[in-house]
Amino acid sequence: MHGINNFWMRCLILVALSVIVCSVAKAQVEYPVGTVIEVIDQGVVVTAPEKVASTGGNSGTTTTTTTTTNHTPDSSDYCYGADYSLVDCDQSRNFDPWIASTGERPYWIRNRLTVAIPFTLPSRQDQSASRAKYGYFQITSSERRRDRSSEDIFHVWFSDEPNGAPIGGTKCEMWMERARGNLYWTQDKTLGNQVCFLGAEEKVMYANFETACYPPRYSGDCSETNKQKSYRTFQFDVARYARGY
Repeated sequence: MHGINNFWMRCLILVALSVIVCSVAKAQVEYPVGTVIEVIDQGVVVTAPEKVASTGGNSGTTTTTTTTTNHTPDSSDYCYGADYSLVDCDQSRNFDPWIASTGERPYWIRNRLTVAIPFTLPSRQDQSASRAKYGYFQITSSERRRDRSSEDIFHVWFSDEPNGAPIGGTKCEMWMERARGNLYWTQDKTLGNQVCFLGAEEKVMYANFETACYPPRYSGDCSETNKQKSYRTFQFDVARYARGY
């Protein structure tokens, strides 16, 4: 789970015990029944009634205390560090679980932004990851073929940050005059010279999609600071597949 909305993972009301139990960052905190838990942008506000004890039991009088627990964003949060003037990144739009085969899903590149889709790469030791030999994106689009010498073309790559630099290794990015093709990945290091090796450790990663000028063939000025992106909306579909041994 990632982001402030998932920081308070779950609450269970136990009527018999008259408490609310919340799992917070792998620990449990107990609050009386009647506690109000509110997630806000700055953190989590907990308003809990305190019972005033007397020799005859509860007096019926309550006082209210408010505590705030702030969640400091870090690199484990999806879209952490994203420059939203350059990238379209949404925590809820992700590729989890990563080891999966899915049908086609549509995406749109708009306003000259890079679409960055986060996912959690599992540890190679995980059961599902250890059984997967490789996986791939099957990319399709009805968009016309573009001229790489004079237009922006389709670009896809893996990175450790949203819209970040392509990770090192073989075949971890692709340029296409038309968005139709497969981008392969693996966590099996022995296949690293054939397809993109993502690594063996659990970590947050990003699949990035954009249209941009292709530096080796573009006839005009083309660089990281001037990608010659058009304002045209570009629609494409991605199906994900994983293959076992």
